[in-house]
Amino acid sequence: MSESEQAQTTFDRVLGAIDGLPGVRKTKPSTAVSQLPIIGNVQTYVVQTYRDERGGFTIFLQMVDAEGRARFIIPPRVAQAIYRQRQSLTDKSTPASRAKARRSRERERKRKEQAARKEAYAARNVRRYQ
Repeated sequence: MSESEQAQTTFDRVLGAIDGLPGVRKTKPSTAVSQLPIIGNVQTYVVQTYRDERGGFTIFLQMVDAEGRARFIIPPRVAQAIYRQRQSLTDKSTPASRAKARRSRERERKRKEQAARKEAYAARNVRRYQ
């Protein structure tokens, strides 16, 4: 059995084993086409994600191009690493995320100021009535 046949049977075996299990949810397959305009290469990707009851995500990725096809199983630990890396880039590098963080800091500052005013008011009133 060749390496590509082994990879295909592993892909089919894992997909068949996880599909339909109780507590496992799945997305509809999504297809994305990537085209390089100058070179003219076109690649088609099919992505489907499964989530088990423990919160682990398994991603099944199929890629087809002029040279053939490839099918990959992205296990939960790798999917988690991809998600963490995307979040770290998104949270730190976009103007929207920086504005969100600024608004959050401003809300926290105002909350602290209001708490300090309430405390000072309570302290004044306690002294008056003693």
